[in-house]
Amino acid sequence: MATQDFSGAGLGRGTHAIALIAFPAAILGGLDSTEGAVVGGIVVGLTEALSAQYISFEFSKSAVFLVMLLVLVLRPSGLFGTKELSRV
Repeated sequence: MATQDFSGAGLGRGTHAIALIAFPAAILGGLDSTEGAVVGGIVVGLTEALSAQYISFEFSKSAVFLVMLLVLVLRPSGLFGTKELSRV
């Protein structure tokens, strides 16, 4: 019988759940900004809570990734990330 045990990869069940929420928070805020990661965490928390309350609990995990996708389409470097400048 197969189990969902992530401990072989260095991740326990609790760590895996935290990593799945921390990733969108870091991407939303910008990978090079600590303040952005905090704001991204707040956005992730609000998105998850509001979508679970008003839409459905099952959709709340997907809503976080939809918001992340929307932010990446509008601002590829994140909310507080710096744009890469290149001179030709």
